[in-house]
Amino acid sequence: MSTRNELCAIALFSVVLLVAIPISEGYNVAGSILNTKVSPGENFDFTMNVSLTENETPIDISAELFGLGQHLDQSNSHLTADEDSPYSARPFLSVSPTSFHLDPGQWQIVTLMGSVPEDIGDGGRYAVVYIHPDIKDTKGSGVRVIKAYDIPVILTISDTELVMTGEITGLDVNEPVSASQQNISLVYKNTGNYHYKAQAKADLKDESGIVLATALTDLSGDSILPTFSKEYKFKVNPDNELEPGTYYIEATVTLEDGSILATKEVSFEVE
Repeated sequence: MSTRNELCAIALFSVVLLVAIPISEGYNVAGSILNTKVSPGENFDFTMNVSLTENETPIDISAELFGLGQHLDQSNSHLTADEDSPYSARPFLSVSPTSFHLDPGQWQIVTLMGSVPEDIGDGGRYAVVYIHPDIKDTKGSGVRVIKAYDIPVILTISDTELVMTGEITGLDVNEPVSASQQNISLVYKNTGNYHYKAQAKADLKDESGIVLATALTDLSGDSILPTFSKEYKFKVNPDNELEPGTYYIEATVTLEDGSILATKEVSFEVE
């Protein structure tokens, strides 16, 4: 079993579901993320403890394995085999047990097992264990909020090349265009083979190339997974209202250390 864990920017997600049945809310999952280095040919396992507090309703739980994806707002998406990315860990993982029953005060160990292929390749591999109440066999009525858990699996292939590249696939000055404030939407795609955080900057320029204002996003949020995109929204506020004419937004996306990943420019008109 690999024990070389690293701090990861992709965290446990707790999901709430609205269902028209009474479900116990007192179950919890310990073991919220697996973030480790693995080697080709290595076997490993990771345990999660699912428990139900006292004085709660008995509950049936399911544990499912998916590829890990991201929406533009960086919320998790669960990817099936048909949807999965080329950097998925799902094909060489398994989880056991996949379903179980808990009475009040009981707990159950859920084990994620992995067998890394010898020809795994470079970069990172990603998956998610989805632990949730099994509502199919539950009887009753009434709307309740119930919990489900995403347990991210973040694997770094040891001694391989970690490629951190990307491109700006969308850059817009949103309507209505204002002389006093420009609302910018930027979509950036990770084209590398590894996850990383990225920061976006927008420079407002006039036709002569003079920078009139700059806006910079922070590095909050999760790392961007390979093949997935993140949308940045921010505002540019020049010191003075813009005179009628043509202006430009030059956007730059960088790594945490300032290394430039991508640039793109778009023009807009102030009437």
